[in-house]
Amino acid sequence: MATKNQKNKLLYLGFIAVAIAIAFFVFKITNKTDLSLFNRNDSQSSDKSTNQIYTSKTLRISVGVSKEFQIEDKLIDVIFKKGNEEIILSRIGTNFTTIEEYLDNLENKNKTKINDKETLNYNSYKIISGYINRRDGNNEKVYFIYPDQWVVYTISTTYPNLYDYLDKIARSFRYTP
Repeated sequence: MATKNQKNKLLYLGFIAVAIAIAFFVFKITNKTDLSLFNRNDSQSSDKSTNQIYTSKTLRISVGVSKEFQIEDKLIDVIFKKGNEEIILSRIGTNFTTIEEYLDNLENKNKTKINDKETLNYNSYKIISGYINRRDGNNEKVYFIYPDQWVVYTISTTYPNLYDYLDKIARSFRYTP
């Protein structure tokens, strides 16, 4: 016959198990990624099985990316490689409270000119895209994303062949704090 302490322990374990199960389901529901944005206007492939969701716990993001890419998850970067070409997704800490302040500082202090700026809104994130003429002569297409205070993400490539992939990765971006 079980004592009162044993019954209480079983009751507590039951509550903990239920709480963990509820937390798991809430986490799954709130962190679903919509691949429909990733697959929209997909001229590369209409087969959804060629796409995958990649989640970086260190950068606290998830993105849709083609399975054609090899992925290297580093401390502050994720590098998506296709042959010798690459797309780089970086996390940058900032003291600025808006994406506009961050970019103004970038342009003024670093003398970085962002051409053809376009303000976008994907997945409720304010995003600014544009092109940077680099000193090495390459033109870099870049997306700046400010999903939360004190953090900016950039997604960029200097390879025009990867611009469509870059656009899809930016559209599928999810911040997962």
